[in-house]
Amino acid sequence: MNPQSSESLQRGPQRTSMNPPHNSKSMLPTARNSLTSNHRRSGSSRLSVISNPRNSLAPGRSTPYSRGTPTLSEMMAASVKRTSMRSSGIGFSQAQQHQGSGGRNRLSMAPGFTTPSGSNNSTSRDTRPLRDKNYQAKISQETFDYLVKNKFEIETRHPLTQKTLKAPTQKDFALIFQWLYKRLDPGYKFTRSIEHEVYSILKIINYPFLDSINKSQISAVGGQNWPYYLGMLHWLVELNRSLDAFDNKAYGTENYTEDDVLDQIFIRYISKSYKAFLSNEDDYSEYKEEMIQEFDDHSLKIKEKMADMKEDSDKLEKKLQQMEKSAEQIHSLESKGEALEGDLLKFKAYIESMERRKMKWEGVLSKIKEELDAADVELKEVQETKANLDLKIKEQGLEPADIDRINAEREKLGKSLERVNASLEEMTRISKDKELAAQNELENLEILIHSYNDVVYRLPARPKDSTGNEIDLSVSLNAPLAEENLGQPPEKIVKGKYMIREIRPLLQKFRFDISDNVRKLQDEMIQEQDQLDKMSEDIIEKQDEITRLEAKLKLTRISHDTLVETMQAETAASNAEIEKMTHELQRMELAFKQSQLQLEQRRQSTAIKHEKVQQFVQHERERMHEKVRQVIFKVTDFKVGIQELLEKYEKFVLDEWDNTVANE
Repeated sequence: MNPQSSESLQRGPQRTSMNPPHNSKSMLPTARNSLTSNHRRSGSSRLSVISNPRNSLAPGRSTPYSRGTPTLSEMMAASVKRTSMRSSGIGFSQAQQHQGSGGRNRLSMAPGFTTPSGSNNSTSRDTRPLRDKNYQAKISQETFDYLVKNKFEIETRHPLTQKTLKAPTQKDFALIFQWLYKRLDPGYKFTRSIEHEVYSILKIINYPFLDSINKSQISAVGGQNWPYYLGMLHWLVELNRSLDAFDNKAYGTENYTEDDVLDQIFIRYISKSYKAFLSNEDDYSEYKEEMIQEFDDHSLKIKEKMADMKEDSDKLEKKLQQMEKSAEQIHSLESKGEALEGDLLKFKAYIESMERRKMKWEGVLSKIKEELDAADVELKEVQETKANLDLKIKEQGLEPADIDRINAEREKLGKSLERVNASLEEMTRISKDKELAAQNELENLEILIHSYNDVVYRLPARPKDSTGNEIDLSVSLNAPLAEENLGQPPEKIVKGKYMIREIRPLLQKFRFDISDNVRKLQDEMIQEQDQLDKMSEDIIEKQDEITRLEAKLKLTRISHDTLVETMQAETAASNAEIEKMTHELQRMELAFKQSQLQLEQRRQSTAIKHEKVQQFVQHERERMHEKVRQVIFKVTDFKVGIQELLEKYEKFVLDEWDNTVANE
């Protein structure tokens, strides 16, 4: 309704009294239908005479407990508080029933509750430890702090102390209850006795522990029954705190999505416009400019964020290119390391085979030498024997038979000598063959050492000792065929370096270091690639979101312009029909009742949709929790598998080391 026409009903000299028969009526809507509800006016309020009136929700200033015009946040809070005690809401017939039984048609502003329908109202048992002295002291202190903080004494001009909430008088209780309830429903006026008012109000706002309140005991709340009434006052305090927090936007926004932020901007605009609407102001351009400015600021923040993300993306792109270049070098080093590893294994096998051959030929040569020494001794003995025999023959005159016998023995000894000579020649031939084979093996060893040194010189980096100096891994032969090197250990021949004890551990360590560096660089490259992909996806999402927001803002502006034009047209039509509709008040009341029924049906359907949305959100939350749990299990299994592989590899390395030490 046009605020000017509404003012004409209040201020115009031709204003006709059209108030309902009951004077004490709250102008506040019920919490479940707070924006467009079937209101009953008090004697001092404006009365709309069209089917969709603008109802002033501002209370009269005659009471000292007024909070002023209720905010849109309070009305919105009324639709979401106390979801566990939802009822189907009151229709017009229920409001009529309440009017007939209580002598008034008051629709309370108390949040989160609807008027119970007759005796079907169900209450729960009070599980609070109200008889506990500590609990009483706690809720008494919280109630006292709330009253002091919100200037109870100044507004009521009634003294308040700690003792007031421990042993109150009936007046203390009545004033505290009225003050707390008027913070919920500033337009309500207390006209009946306190026991009727308290019980009726508690029943209307669905006090969850109404069974503990005895209507006959309200007129004397002190004594043993005081804990129950103190708990009721504390419940009203908590209810007021919740509404205050909601009205002051005391709720977190850290988990808001972009849509939620935009909705909040638009809701603030609607809230401010609605307050101005209730204050009979028709100029909303200031709030519209604020909304547009907030949209522009939000878009600017998104653009700045996108610029930062673009800069980060460029940096990551450059870093990725550098890592790709490093990856090529790593692949080259890895291939060289694999080649060195193969050469090292071959070199190790060759050295081991040479060691085995050396040990074998040392035994063979020692046996040959022993046989030669034995043959020389035997030859000397034969020669000495022959000389002695010749001497004896000369000294003694021997007979021919003796000479024949001596000749036969000589022939026998000659044959033995021939056999020894043949054996010696065979041994000499075998020794020469072995020497030739050893010479060939020595040449092969020199070629292998030369290849090994070439590979070592081509290494881009070499292992370093504790002082930071590079360790020389090259080897060379030190006159292996010299007489002084015969029978010497390998480290004497290879310039004092022992391949198994010195060079092999260094090469293994160098190989492990290269493998670790390769693995670390690969992991970092994968992480950087993941971050780059994620940031690219975020950039695309933000671009799509900006496009969607711009389209939504355009539609919102068009809708707002259309709404303004519609409101102006409706205002003009309403001004033309005010006089006619003044004479049709009875018909208007019937149309108003029908409108309330439609709005009540709409509220019920909205409540059902809200329940479905909550169920969907809960289902999605459970699904996401299950997904997170599965991811955690996969990561844990992966970690355990990697740890087992590392333990096996460590055991393999230790076994290889033990075998090497054992072979040495």
